[in-house]
Amino acid sequence: MRQPPLAPIVAALGAVLALGLAGCAGTRAAEPTAATVNFSPKTVFDVSEAGITSTPIEVIDGAVALKAGNVVEVSNTGAGEHRVTGPGIDTGILKPGDTTTVVVTKVGDLQIVDLFDPEHHLVLRVAPRA
Repeated sequence: MRQPPLAPIVAALGAVLALGLAGCAGTRAAEPTAATVNFSPKTVFDVSEAGITSTPIEVIDGAVALKAGNVVEVSNTGAGEHRVTGPGIDTGILKPGDTTTVVVTKVGDLQIVDLFDPEHHLVLRVAPRA
């Protein structure tokens, strides 16, 4: 029995894959790249039973001022577990002594809160990156 030629089948599969990949290209949210992330200066937040405190670069009207793309370091300096979240920000569960970094990508006044102690919150005023 004679086998059909493979070239037309391979070409058809390649065309289907190319169309599928091209269709996916425009649906993905833009991720920060090394060129758009500002690693310095960095804002440091400490979360503990006392609340969320910061070593900010600048404070405007009671909010910590940042630019989109800035790196924020969050450290658990308390005795219990904490988790800081807000629009586009989630540290995951931080055990005592844990530190993590997040890149702020959303623009606007962002309310961040400790999920394990919702009374502890802070406002980030995030401006577009110039």
